Order: sequence, then structure tokens, then C-alpha cells
Amino acid sequence: MMRLFEEVWFRGSGALRLGAKVYHDEWSVWLEMARAFAGTERIIPKEGGHKYDWNHKLAYRLSREDLGKLGWALEAPKPGNLVELIHQYQGRRKQLSVVLAENGVFFFNGQQSLLGKKEEFQVSVPLGGDGIWKFRQCIRLAYEEAVCQENEYAEHGK
Repeated sequence: MMRLFEEVWFRGSGALRLGAKVYHDEWSVWLEMARAFAGTERIIPKEGGHKYDWNHKLAYRLSREDLGKLGWALEAPKPGNLVELIHQYQGRRKQLSVVLAENGVFFFNGQQSLLGKKEEFQVSVPLGGDGIWKFRQCIRLAYEEAVCQENEYAEHGK
């Protein structure tokens, strides 16, 4: 049985979503980041309103290696740049860096650009306290399931 989950963190000008889901008949882990619509950064939308532009999000399909790097970086961090992931696909370069500020807040900074061109999308989402604890738990669950999925694949020759 595959473990599926989704956790979302909403933080002012940006939101972060981490989840394990089946996409195109394949289990995978996705980290998605969205910016708030212009002018909504400091407000709570009316009932039924939307604050974050999930239609123009930055999405990373995380490999087992990516999950390991994130898990290790968050294990016993010291202030500074903790990890940087770079994904290149279909002429796009996506970069995710996790930075720990001196005040204990983790910043998840995402950027996307066309290869060889200037940045076209940038978003930053801060997490602290229980937010980073929940993020660590999701990374742990995702890594465990990724290992199980690979072992099941090897056993059944799928």
C-alpha cells in the first residue's frame, strides 16, 4: 500500500506544499511553491477567495537523492545555506535552496529560469518551529516510502 500525503504551509507572500501522490500512474514526491497574488500578501481572502497562484507554481519532483539531501541538511543545521537542489528539464532550470537564518527561521527559496536567461520566477517561504518539524516528518515519510517503492519494484519486476 502506497503512502500518500500532503502538507501545506501558507506564509504571507508565499506558500509551500509537500506531498506524495500518484501522478501518471507513478508514485512520486512533489514540492510546490506558489506566490501570493499581487496585493494579497498581507490580507486574508474573503470566504471562497484565493490568495496563492497555484496555476503558476514552481514544482520540483523530488528524487530519493533529493529527499536524502533535504533530510540530512535539516538534521542538525547551523545558520547559513543548508542545501541547494538544481533540476534542469525541458530548457528550464529550477533551483531550490534552504537557508537557516540566525533567528532560527528556515527560508525555502525557489527560482526558475529558461536555460541561459535571466530569472523568470522567484518565491521564498519561511518556516520555523512546528512548521519545520512537520516538514522534517514529511521528508522522513517520503524517503521511507521511496525506499519501499524501489524495493517493491525490484521484487515484482515492474
